[in-house]
Amino acid sequence: MTKICIPIREKESEQVLQKIALAEQAAADLIEIWLGEIKKPDIKEYIRATKLPILVNCKGQEEQGSFTGKSKEKQALLLDAIQAGASYVDISADSDEEIISEIIKNKGDVKIILSKHYFSGTPGLPHLTTELAKIQKFQPDIVKFAAMPRTFKDVVTMIRLAEKLSSKHISHIVISMGKLGKITRIASPVLKNEIMFASLEQNPETTLGQISIKNLHRIYNLL
Repeated sequence: MTKICIPIREKESEQVLQKIALAEQAAADLIEIWLGEIKKPDIKEYIRATKLPILVNCKGQEEQGSFTGKSKEKQALLLDAIQAGASYVDISADSDEEIISEIIKNKGDVKIILSKHYFSGTPGLPHLTTELAKIQKFQPDIVKFAAMPRTFKDVVTMIRLAEKLSSKHISHIVISMGKLGKITRIASPVLKNEIMFASLEQNPETTLGQISIKNLHRIYNLL
């Protein structure tokens, strides 16, 4: 079954801890912490605060995040998260190969998600297949593709990608973003997505198209 994850994107650690408690109350399966948004991140404190697995990322502007540090600083943050006991680390597939390799080399039992985002449109399946081959060279635990659709045909392209990944037994997260792509969130268990992201409330959403965890639980229980 697809695990439901609550993304936490706050500036202060106190707010992060508050959201962690709310995510537990909402019966989330795991929590995603956007380290690059927090003024003084303390991953050890966040891990101590919950029994839920924690997924961390550190996203710059190219991934619609706020991290402005250098690549080596990002690497250091993610390696610190691994040492602290994070369960998942999400790295952009567009990161320097040296950084990806270093994190994977030191991952231990942590699951690495290599992610590819397309915010301005959805490429065709041949392009996505080519990018998949590049990502697979690093042998991540999970591959993630997220793309903004312009038409329903774009949504179908992402569904076909999920089908392709499932047929090859590749652990994945495939999301067609925005309101038009909501079906990929709703049908995540059918698409064999490892993880799907949900908001704590119906609004606000950390990403356009997210569904509240309450509604997502209801939907998944029907599938």
